[in-house]
Amino acid sequence: YVDPGDFDATLVSLDTPITHQFIKEQSAILQQMWVRVPLWSIGIAIGLALLPWLLLPFTRHPILFAILIVAIDVAVSMVMIVVKSVWVPIWGPLVMVLAAAVWYRNKSHLNQRINLLEKAHRLVAGYWVKSLLDDSKPESAYRFLLEQKTTLAYAPLWLDVANGYQRNRQLDKAQLCYQELLDFDPNCSEAKKGLKQLNDVIDGSKTMVIGQTRSELPVGHINNLSLGRYNITREIGRGAMGIVYEAIDPKINRNVALKVVHLKSLGFDEMDSVKQRFFREAQAAGKLNHPNIVTVYDVGEEHDVAYIAMDLLVGEPLSTHINQSPSIDITQNVHWIAQAADALSYAHDHEVIHRDVKPANMIIDSKTMQLKLTDFGVARIAGAQQTQTGIVLGSPSYMSPEQIRGDKLTGQTDVFSLGVTLYQALTQQLPFAGDTLPTLAYAITQGKQASPRSINKDVPVSLVRIVNKALNKDLVDRYQNAAEFSQALKKWLADQAK
Repeated sequence: YVDPGDFDATLVSLDTPITHQFIKEQSAILQQMWVRVPLWSIGIAIGLALLPWLLLPFTRHPILFAILIVAIDVAVSMVMIVVKSVWVPIWGPLVMVLAAAVWYRNKSHLNQRINLLEKAHRLVAGYWVKSLLDDSKPESAYRFLLEQKTTLAYAPLWLDVANGYQRNRQLDKAQLCYQELLDFDPNCSEAKKGLKQLNDVIDGSKTMVIGQTRSELPVGHINNLSLGRYNITREIGRGAMGIVYEAIDPKINRNVALKVVHLKSLGFDEMDSVKQRFFREAQAAGKLNHPNIVTVYDVGEEHDVAYIAMDLLVGEPLSTHINQSPSIDITQNVHWIAQAADALSYAHDHEVIHRDVKPANMIIDSKTMQLKLTDFGVARIAGAQQTQTGIVLGSPSYMSPEQIRGDKLTGQTDVFSLGVTLYQALTQQLPFAGDTLPTLAYAITQGKQASPRSINKDVPVSLVRIVNKALNKDLVDRYQNAAEFSQALKKWLADQAK
């Protein structure tokens, strides 16, 4: 037992937690080991707590960045204690750092998954859109994108569909695609450029206006224009039966000549007849396989356009060689006419009469110098039903007398037309002329052509006899077929080679 009076101490209070806290505070004051917690230190603590939420979104490594923020919190707290004797509560900021790091890490993983799903969605959508466009179904692709607009706000897909519409010449639909694209991407330069390009070739009623005749495709105005599966590159020629374009068959990467008739440019009454003539050309040439006849690969119709895909010939028509040559190469010209006679003989054997034989329809290949017979646009397949009778088709200066009279035609009419071509190749002049069509018709049916030697003295007499027989108005005295005409020309060439 110890008597309290033995100690020099003062009884302060009972042994309670408040008493202990009081004693500690008094001791800290006496030893100058105390800190303050002013209101502004709490503000610092709040700022430190907000720091991770403000900065973590800008880093790719939230955990490492959280450790850095913890170090900053501790450093700020230590500096404030040492320098200002101010205690900054850091437990709250430290908890916030942990919470923010976990939240942003989970958000980052979620965003990555969303991005991967969106990428996969765009990839699958791209395959689907490409498949529809390859099948020439831009309308289906457009509806698909429209239905998925909120999740497929992806410019390349809309641009692909717009280009698909342009290739099909549905320019008003292409405009809609560009406008939809600009709705969610106003800064898309490709859409702005495409829209301006279309505005230059479409009038207010959304009708194509290319030239004055409205019978052309907008080649040069619209990129990647196509017909069927063919991608058109440029225009290469024009004729009575339409316009010829160079195109590419993407399936086999082959260049072809695409002969096109724009049906809307025709009157309603003549549309059917021209369309039948056009496809008759494909039917006639398509059944012929001869080295001197142009090869036909395909025929089709799309919207208001009918087309024939054929062999792309690089060269000039025989008419250019005849009319622009400063001197007449008789042997070479006869050689070409003999090739044309061979081609006609083959066609006649397959019951195809050309009915429009002339130099403009004979192409001389620039590499092989071989003649190719083209343009069976007014050809008649033997036995085929004609929808109209009494109509004379062909080029008047090269027509046979029976063709002008409207008689039933045989292969001999092509022989006569080829004889006119031979005469022109030897003299650079036509055997029959007239200021009007009736005058020309009378000259062909009743008149007598001048001897080729009277125009070109270099023409041998033996060749004059061949010309005169080919141009005989009496079918009995004319060459009976193109094969006989070809044999006569080849025999003359053989004699000249001796």
